Amino acid sequence: VADRAQFEKEFDLLHCPELGAPPPQVLDKFKAVQGDMFHAIDRIKIPMRHEYKKAFKVAMMRAFLEYNSEKLDKVKAILKDHGWTEDQITSTMFYNPTFFNRRVERIALPPRQQYYRVRAVLVTFGKRIDSKTKQPLFNREAWKKARNLLSEVLDGYYSDPPEFDFYEFQLDRNGEVKKDKYGIELILSSRGTSNIESIHRQYNTMFRHQSGIEMSDALFRERRHHHNMDLGKVGRC
Repeated sequence: VADRAQFEKEFDLLHCPELGAPPPQVLDKFKAVQGDMFHAIDRIKIPMRHEYKKAFKVAMMRAFLEYNSEKLDKVKAILKDHGWTEDQITSTMFYNPTFFNRRVERIALPPRQQYYRVRAVLVTFGKRIDSKTKQPLFNREAWKKARNLLSEVLDGYYSDPPEFDFYEFQLDRNGEVKKDKYGIELILSSRGTSNIESIHRQYNTMFRHQSGIEMSDALFRERRHHHNMDLGKVGRC
């Protein structure tokens, strides 16, 4: 009996002293201002050349986001009609997930689902040992960041608000939906902060020289105007 209890404890994906005990109940909460999942995962600093790094990153993103299963099956069927094998599809989903992310919508699950999925990944990978360095994937600081991340998940910072759609079709210059060479429609996601990542570089260029209040205001207005024009071209029908 004691051996069985120890076995169940070691393989319980919710049991992890480094993360503390899971809450007795998880309630669905949603935030109007959301966190960015990429940066949330990136806050957990892990060794650059650790052999489990890639698998951990992919598993974490899969824990946060779930593909539309019906659309995913449809895309897979089209790819198979064009000669793709199941191994090719699986390999692409692991090594080049962007291919599917541009074709299949994903949903950021509510906290009552997302919490346990994210925690399971953290517990599964956190103590994995690299075969060369003999070091675990997580050190003490990484476990601390992981605990903070789970707290944010519970508060709903990484869950899609109900009935909110983050996707739209990519359009060509004629206002028609773009398709790839397989005839699959391409989509755009407004989730995250990818579209504004380079703004700090532009601000550094704008304010390379000293500017007064009026000049700074004019520069921001000009930047906003060009930004709105560029977005208008992307979504113009």
